[in-house]
Amino acid sequence: MTLKRRLSERFQRLLHSHLLLFDTFLLASRSRSGFASMLAVFRIGACVAVLVRFVSVGKPAQVLTSPFWWLYLIVAVLLLAPLAWRRKVQETIAYQAAVLSLDTLAINYFLYRTGELKTDLFLLLLIPMVAAATFLPRLPSVLTSLGVVSLYLGVLSLLYRDLPAEAAGDYFSVVLTAWGGRSLFLLAAIWLYRVQRQLPRREDGEVISPSRARVELELLLRELGNSVPFDTVSVQLLYQEQLQIVATLGFPNSEEICQLEFPVKDERYPNGQVIRTGRPFIVNASDFPSFQHPQYHAGHIRSWMGIPLISPANGEPFGMLSIDSSRQDAYTRRDANRAGWFASKASAFLIAAALGPAALTQATKRMNLQGMLRYWSVLLSRKNTVWQDDLQAAQELVHIGKQIFHVEDCSVYFTRHKYNPQRDEMERVLHLVASSAIPSDQFQQREIRVTGRRGDGLTGLAVYKNRVINFGAAQIQASPYRSGYVDHLKHLFSGVSRQIMIAPLRDYRGRSVGAIKIENRMGRPSENQFSPVEQNLFEMFAMTVSLMLENIRQRNYVIRQQQQVHNVRALLHHAAQKPLQDVLQAGNDQPEMRRQLLGEVGNAVEYTKTVLDGILTDSEENLLLENEGLIPAIGRYIRTLESLPTVAEACRRINIESNTLRDDLPFRIRAALYNIAREGVVNLVRHSGIENKPDGAALVRLVREDQVIHLTVQDNGSGFSVEKKKKVARCFGLRDMDMQIETIRKFGGQAEFSLEAEPGRGTNLSVVVTLPPPVTPVNARVQADDLQPEPNIT
Repeated sequence: MTLKRRLSERFQRLLHSHLLLFDTFLLASRSRSGFASMLAVFRIGACVAVLVRFVSVGKPAQVLTSPFWWLYLIVAVLLLAPLAWRRKVQETIAYQAAVLSLDTLAINYFLYRTGELKTDLFLLLLIPMVAAATFLPRLPSVLTSLGVVSLYLGVLSLLYRDLPAEAAGDYFSVVLTAWGGRSLFLLAAIWLYRVQRQLPRREDGEVISPSRARVELELLLRELGNSVPFDTVSVQLLYQEQLQIVATLGFPNSEEICQLEFPVKDERYPNGQVIRTGRPFIVNASDFPSFQHPQYHAGHIRSWMGIPLISPANGEPFGMLSIDSSRQDAYTRRDANRAGWFASKASAFLIAAALGPAALTQATKRMNLQGMLRYWSVLLSRKNTVWQDDLQAAQELVHIGKQIFHVEDCSVYFTRHKYNPQRDEMERVLHLVASSAIPSDQFQQREIRVTGRRGDGLTGLAVYKNRVINFGAAQIQASPYRSGYVDHLKHLFSGVSRQIMIAPLRDYRGRSVGAIKIENRMGRPSENQFSPVEQNLFEMFAMTVSLMLENIRQRNYVIRQQQQVHNVRALLHHAAQKPLQDVLQAGNDQPEMRRQLLGEVGNAVEYTKTVLDGILTDSEENLLLENEGLIPAIGRYIRTLESLPTVAEACRRINIESNTLRDDLPFRIRAALYNIAREGVVNLVRHSGIENKPDGAALVRLVREDQVIHLTVQDNGSGFSVEKKKKVARCFGLRDMDMQIETIRKFGGQAEFSLEAEPGRGTNLSVVVTLPPPVTPVNARVQADDLQPEPNIT
């Protein structure tokens, strides 16, 4: 850089700094303290004017020898430094009354000392009248103005009395005429001054909307670089003990920066010291660890300077300028003074543009989003009565979550248990069951293990630790827990994972039973994590979703148990009470019929006992069918029957096979298949006799091929004749199976039921269900217009 260019830039910076200083002086007059300083200057001018007036008439000794003139001059000089006084004292009525009395008495004293009725020093009476109109309410200011002109009338009356007889004339023409015209002039001037104070200034109407005000403010920030060099700068306004960023310059991600908040009463942030003291602060970033926190995007900052924004009305700080530099020790006290001059200009702009109140839009956005979330919770509670199972609810909740948080994808995962033969234990896995962007045929591509080990996935880590994970792109890449599965990214609009936030779904005991994940903001290509406000809202949304899903599962459990109780009640009437009445009416003439009826009663009682045992064991402590799925519930039911001594050996010979643990079945179909399988297992352990054969065995198999479900319950036991069984009047098991098949067909599925059995060759029960077509999620690859950020709710 040449010397000429360097000198030119220095001269321009010096000129701009002096212009800022001049603007600061002009803007200071709009504040109460600045106006008080101007009045003090006018008081000194009044003293000079009085001295000139007496010199012009050849009577300077009357002023210079008067102690009152010197006292008034000293008071005027002291009032010229209002910062030396406490503001609370300046605002008191007693202080203003003392100053107004001093002004009025001094000026009227000077008028009397002139000895002239027509002296123009009466104009100095505007000083106390203007001060009263500025610092006093309407009624006291009016009374003060009337008192000033009344005292002026008294001074003119004294001067009239001292006039020589040849100069005196009519009192009305000499005194009242002069006093009336001048008093009307003084009162009219004060009235015009009072009126113009209520009128908006020219710049008050220039900025109409907060969005335009923010643009104008960012343009104003560019002028700061002419006086103080910086890398990044932001304007922060105070609202409810939080500093909200309303405008930035130099940050590549200004939308994310405007979502940040800084607490005022937290010593870990230097921002609070600026607000508490109302003075500039210059600090090194190394002294505050908060600069290194990734959510504040302050890793480039080495030197930081905070300049308070002072309200011209009351002198209190209502915000601050945060000026950052990547150089160490970049700022000095001179830079702070220059930035303070600019801060005065920025404060005047904010007040004039009414951005102070309007900027609450940014601060209130969080409150409005929380209100919107509460509104969604009310709406979702109404839909909650319509949803029949958790899978149906999840398929709609992901689209609602995508709209609320305006992200590329919202996904829901459910926890399942899977047997690990290598460890000989059951391990938890997560299944993707609903997504707003990923097609349903991709759900079965991968299981996420919930182990908290490296490489098992961030979603599994969130469920394992039962806490929220909020990561940006850098944290995702650096995390050792991230898995290598990235096939789902091709279904996202951006094709990459820029930021994710995962919250666990909890049951009524607070245990994690799933997860909900949002990924990539739409319309904002930032790679930083979600803001704290967004995380707080997402936690609330996840809690609402957890409560709704748990409510659905508990309701389904109650419905299933009620259905079982009603089945048992109907069974007791037809298979126990009615046969006993027949036995009592038959007497002793038909022993064969009596034995047959009693046998049916015994079967009904045994079946009832088995069902009641299942109801008691399948308590709300273990809602396997609702929480885990079909196969875990069948396995638990078989283990429950092992507690009965008569069927324990048969239960131990039953094997369970399945090619999938992904039980993404509608609840009614899932419950119907469970009831069929349970009925088949009950008949198997009671009648097959596999425990009496050396090679006796049974198998429960669940196979899924796309939308087709195959359920098989078979054994190589004693078997029976199907035709004879159907002829029995009270064949409760087969009748219940037919009812479950009708339930599946009623709720959209196609079902076929077959029962093959021969005496001595075992039994084979088979159900084939074709599920209704899945709900196709909305494709995330929308048009570019749909990716624009949503406008502020306010």
